Amino acid sequence: MHSFLQEQLAERDMEGELRTSPAQDTGLPTASADIVISTLVLCSVPDLEETLAELRRILKPGGRLLFIEHVAAPRNTGAVLDAAGFGAVTYERFDTGLPVVSPHIMGTATASEEGR
Repeated sequence: MHSFLQEQLAERDMEGELRTSPAQDTGLPTASADIVISTLVLCSVPDLEETLAELRRILKPGGRLLFIEHVAAPRNTGAVLDAAGFGAVTYERFDTGLPVVSPHIMGTATASEEGR
């Protein structure tokens, strides 16, 4: 997907950086990202709370985490997102109709304007 995403950014004259470092240790400076996109990642990280703390740390105040996540894992990803210290979290649950990959949630977590 990286080449596709790079092409899409170029076509829209947008800047973006695709990273493959672990989600719980991005190596990015504090308050350096406007948007973080997480697609089917949070259900498989070793420590969800630590990962969300890192993503919240790197987001600028008012920055957004956009996510779509498979939530059939034993943990309640939505509840963990709600408790992760973001200023606001909104998401909706949906089923794909395929039993192996349902259910999912998708939504937005916005970093607090007051900082960390």
